[in-house]
Amino acid sequence: MPRLTTLFFSLTLILLLSANTSAAEPPTLAGIYSDLTVNQESGDLVGLELLLIPTAKKGHYQVVVQMSEGETPMVALTTIQVASGAFALSFTPGGADKPIAMSCKVAVNEISCSGAAITEKLKRGKSYWQ
Repeated sequence: MPRLTTLFFSLTLILLLSANTSAAEPPTLAGIYSDLTVNQESGDLVGLELLLIPTAKKGHYQVVVQMSEGETPMVALTTIQVASGAFALSFTPGGADKPIAMSCKVAVNEISCSGAAITEKLKRGKSYWQ
């Protein structure tokens, strides 16, 4: 009987540990990250918004990018690959002459992106438009 009890507790412990391991996997990055806001002084829309949509390849996302610097938001679609909590974001908004490139780092519920003259801290949540 003691062997059966020991076996039961061993199997229970193994099941609990394996359940905790799978629960500890990082959540998907899919979602909306935004710092789009209206400037109180000028009334202009400023900031960056990303909608990350997972693809069939692990760690790859399609990204809808909205960026505004006081005018109608520029919109672009691009693909990224997340590795080691970071990714390169490069996109050419409609009407732009050259691409905009940023280096982005992923943290819990936020993405920080910086480029030539741009630094944005995007919080996960709703779109500015919602």
